[in-house]
Amino acid sequence: MCKHFNYIDLAKGLAIVLVVMGHGPFPFHAALEFFHMPLWFILAGLTFKPTLDWGTFLLKKTNRLLVPWVTFTIVGSVILYLFNYNAFFPIWFLHSLFCALIIVNFLFSSFPQKTLTSIMGVVVLGGGSYVLCHYRIDILPFNLGRSLNAASFLLIGYIIQTSGLMEYLKEKSNLILGILAMLLFVLFVGVYYNNSLFYDYSSIAYGTLKTFKVGIISFYIMAVSASMGLITICLILDHVKFFNWLGMNSMTILIVHASILELILYILNVAGLLKIDILPLYMCLCVMIYVCTFLLCSPFVVFFKKMLPKFTGYADLITNNSKK
Repeated sequence: MCKHFNYIDLAKGLAIVLVVMGHGPFPFHAALEFFHMPLWFILAGLTFKPTLDWGTFLLKKTNRLLVPWVTFTIVGSVILYLFNYNAFFPIWFLHSLFCALIIVNFLFSSFPQKTLTSIMGVVVLGGGSYVLCHYRIDILPFNLGRSLNAASFLLIGYIIQTSGLMEYLKEKSNLILGILAMLLFVLFVGVYYNNSLFYDYSSIAYGTLKTFKVGIISFYIMAVSASMGLITICLILDHVKFFNWLGMNSMTILIVHASILELILYILNVAGLLKIDILPLYMCLCVMIYVCTFLLCSPFVVFFKKMLPKFTGYADLITNNSKK
């Protein structure tokens, strides 16, 4: 039985908020793109446990990630065919995390020196994904190039987990470390803004061939520093009811939020409300948009839990009948 960590749920809750902000009209959403997806994989690494029991491992990850991916891929394909609308485009995350977990567990199964394997894995997998991006190599099946990058951040999370850093950060006096990490991220953002190197944000979507436009070292520094700042704050707060609920249901919200958000934006655009050019009023409008998005996601959470739990990752569809 895996130990449950409240701060992980809280961090996932904040992470899904950042994802929704990144897909919405938030005026500074571009800066979020450098860490809001790496944050997810770092969080996965913080709870990752290597195992030689591949049967149990694959069964668990298939039920949790692959089954929902297949479910929404099929439903999404039908919607795309009938209405020419890509309803569930964020489901790429489920597939990428599934592949990243297999890659990382394979590394630990093959090389017993976990510390060395973790460090070398970050270098090799991160470097490999950079080469694929830099030279526009897009020949790997199933978007495995994206999974290599995801696996490198998962390993970073595992290194943090096994280093004892989280125990150190549990001391409230060490909040300063989290603040410094976030300030480091802000510093890098400021440098790129001032030097006009932070351009064409729309092409820096996580996992595309242009992920590393800012440079691989800067990308990893910004992603890890901002993620650790947020995780440190979550570790200290531990539980904030609303955000913890978002975290526990983050996969469902990740899948359905984009379509809900686009519908809200369409209605507001028709009404002419997105043309507000006064920043404070526009920011208030953004907050209202995001609140409405999460409220409208809630019925889907309830529906999936009660009616389709085995197809949406809330319960096991595939079981090991050999175990009594």
